[in-house]
Amino acid sequence: VERALDMDVGKYSKKSSSGPLILYGIRLAVRIEGYMKFALKKCRAGKPRPRGLESLDCQKVEESMKKIRTMLDNQAIPILEYWIEPSRCKDVGVSCLVHAHLMYLFKNHYYDEFDFRSVSVLLSSQVYLAINHRFSSSVYDDLADTPNPSLPPPSIQVA
Repeated sequence: VERALDMDVGKYSKKSSSGPLILYGIRLAVRIEGYMKFALKKCRAGKPRPRGLESLDCQKVEESMKKIRTMLDNQAIPILEYWIEPSRCKDVGVSCLVHAHLMYLFKNHYYDEFDFRSVSVLLSSQVYLAINHRFSSSVYDDLADTPNPSLPPPSIQVA
């Protein structure tokens, strides 16, 4: 993730690999952070540990989780905020993509972990997406009946 963040060229570009790679690295780091929080929550002292987590070193996991969060807070957020500054970014689609990633950064936060910065990023990104993103009204549910039974479910239809 650190190497991906080092590839930042100052803006998101669909044509270069650095932008999508940085966003993928951020999503991966947030997912790993979520797994670590789950493992720490389930491996408290005095409770039986889930299968596969019997030998988990909680201290090492907590240190690693803090490193990931520090990297996301100190490197990823400033990069994403720089990408969406209105004077530089004129592409609304890119801004929506980056705002969604800014919101995703706080997916694993507990109530007591929110501070002014995280709340302001969440709210401003939510407002931006509500105004600028066109949410689809189509429902893609593979289990739902389709009006035309001869067509496959929407997830496997080929245009």
